[in-house]
Amino acid sequence: MATDQKVPRAQAPRITFAVWSTVISVVLVAALLTVHYASGASRCGSHAWLDWAFDSVAWTGITRPDMLTAQDVCYKVHEFTSSCLLLSGEVVPATPIPSSISDQLWSGIFSLRELIHGSTRTVLYERHWNDLRFAATWGLILYALRGVLVAFVLEPLGWLLVERPTGELAATEKGRRRLRKTVTRFAEQGWILLLYSTSFALVCDVIRRQPFWPNKSEYLWIDYPFTTMDAATKALYLWEASNYLHQLIVVSVEEKRSDFTQMMVHHIVTLTLIFGSYACCLHPVGIAVLFLLDPSDILLAAAKLIRYAGYRTLCDIAFGLFMISWIVMRHGIYSYVYYSCIVEVPKLIQFTDKADFASGHVMTDACYWIFIGLLGVLQFILLIWCSMILGVAYRVLTKKGAEDSRSDDSLDEE
Repeated sequence: MATDQKVPRAQAPRITFAVWSTVISVVLVAALLTVHYASGASRCGSHAWLDWAFDSVAWTGITRPDMLTAQDVCYKVHEFTSSCLLLSGEVVPATPIPSSISDQLWSGIFSLRELIHGSTRTVLYERHWNDLRFAATWGLILYALRGVLVAFVLEPLGWLLVERPTGELAATEKGRRRLRKTVTRFAEQGWILLLYSTSFALVCDVIRRQPFWPNKSEYLWIDYPFTTMDAATKALYLWEASNYLHQLIVVSVEEKRSDFTQMMVHHIVTLTLIFGSYACCLHPVGIAVLFLLDPSDILLAAAKLIRYAGYRTLCDIAFGLFMISWIVMRHGIYSYVYYSCIVEVPKLIQFTDKADFASGHVMTDACYWIFIGLLGVLQFILLIWCSMILGVAYRVLTKKGAEDSRSDDSLDEE
């Protein structure tokens, strides 16, 4: 007698921790923007219910001068959300400084001072504790934006552009799984291309106005400490900090790749260098290093996108350009900057026995060697990746084609 067999139920798509974290980040960002808008001083007076909620007489029957009013709460909340979303530490210089177009742009985006007050002078900025809040908030915003763009823009675009498996593989579960992973990789690299292109555009705008540009390394240190900066420079530094914070979140919650350890160490070291150089008033050398790092990431993302689309020869050409930029900028010119850090800093900066963050004089012997050590660790990680790049280059020269040994191993998993 035939036995009844249970028909397996179709399983719903598994909601991963990465998906949940993206949803939570989107909700938090939406809530922050809503609170920031609602707590604006010009809107508080229209909320009669809020005035009633903080009416001390209505609740206690006692009038106390120290009781909070609705206006007080709105002001404090708006001040908090503003420090999360906008630059802090404005200093209007006593001597008028011509305001460049880029300064007006970044002031308008991140502080609105130029737009609201119609200032004819550049607003300079000092370091501020609120900068940590700003970087963390924008790191969360970037992570939320990444989730939205990947899900609703880049993955649909990937389904249109990526190369399909051919032959018998196309009809198998392995082929379908490989296609899904390729689309996911396409979307991720599309986001990286957008992100680093934006970062590089900003760093190019900032670096072209620096006195050390293009080859006067002594101006990385002359006039130290650099206690103030323009809006574009501060926006660049905190944007890059937010970028690496969001990437640290991505690496932590997404599917683990073969280079997980190197990526974690790289992001942590880079973040330490960004925040450390910012706190120690060494942002000129930070700008120089950031300028050297971004182009390779742009070219690598472009090469991967081309490969996922199936254009192998064009991918090999793009990979060749990426390899040249990596070796020249991340090893050649980076070594020049590193040499300047080792040799010129002791000559041009007067060391102090005790760090004074208020005045910006923080270059002690310990600070110097930590700074040199972290730059060395970063270069060591880049050398490890360079060895992988040379391995891929060998495969290209032997007609095997460029394959990403860093992050795409899982495409061939069963």
